[in-house]
Amino acid sequence: MSDEALQQFAKELSRDVEEGLSEIPFSEEVFTRLVLERLEEAGHLENTFPLYQEGRLKNAVYRIDGYSFDEEQLRLDLFTTIFVQDLPAARLATPDAARALERALRFASACVEGLAAQLEPSNGDASDLARLIESHSDELTSIRVILLTNRIVGNLTRTTEWRGRTVSYDTYDISQL
Repeated sequence: MSDEALQQFAKELSRDVEEGLSEIPFSEEVFTRLVLERLEEAGHLENTFPLYQEGRLKNAVYRIDGYSFDEEQLRLDLFTTIFVQDLPAARLATPDAARALERALRFASACVEGLAAQLEPSNGDASDLARLIESHSDELTSIRVILLTNRIVGNLTRTTEWRGRTVSYDTYDISQL
């Protein structure tokens, strides 16, 4: 995609997010929903659920913006979003991208350490996901943490270890959307 086409797409996506603010009050949540829908329609992802959850695990912050769980293959995808309203689309600093990915993986750690019991009872979707991760953490065959952003992302570390298994990091930046 040419730089001009990329910037035009970024403008259109930003406009779509603005329009969605009438239904959902936060631009990152609107962006997450739009991107997950588009990636599902394109066949890149399946059975995604937007779910914003942020909090603290001891002194560290965790955060996710969505997830997908395949019960048959025991595969967990956690989504994290960085949406910036400013145009034109610019490069996202690698440390910012890495921090977002780490915060999402920290959510999985918080789940294993009993996050579901600490969540508000009214936050049913998040506590259900936390219990699901806690109960399946030893059986998960695949874990991916995926960054969704309207910025341009450079090279990132593609894997890390979590509870004795490999976690892969992936990115859908503006050039891949």
